[in-house]
Amino acid sequence: SRPANDSLLDRVFGPMVHDAMISQQWRDRWQAHIYISRRFSGLGASAGELVQAVSQATCMATRDKMPKVFLASLSLLDELLSDARVDEIGPEDFLALLQTEEGNMISLLLDQTDVGGGSSNSTSPQQAAAGALCSCVLHGRISL
Repeated sequence: SRPANDSLLDRVFGPMVHDAMISQQWRDRWQAHIYISRRFSGLGASAGELVQAVSQATCMATRDKMPKVFLASLSLLDELLSDARVDEIGPEDFLALLQTEEGNMISLLLDQTDVGGGSSNSTSPQQAAAGALCSCVLHGRISL
């Protein structure tokens, strides 16, 4: 374990989880998302940092070659959407916080719905991305 630096993911998730999210081993990346999803309520970050960190983690996972990693990141996103701590953030501010170095999370999720090779299976990454976008709207986090 290395000491934490000032990066967003280190501050919010801790250096061990951050390192796992960028590991070369897909199982480490997958486990990092599952670990944080199960411990989400215990994270001590501000509402804005939570939104930014989950957005960054989700955006990173959209590029992952392993669908399980992306699907696990959507579980983390679901935890964020239903967390009362982000109720103080209005839809416009929430949308602005979704901007990352990789791009805007909403745009990247929309791109995922159009990736070739998918199926209509409800567990496909394409269907899961569409479901995550719907959840963002249904939870009132973004407006149409």
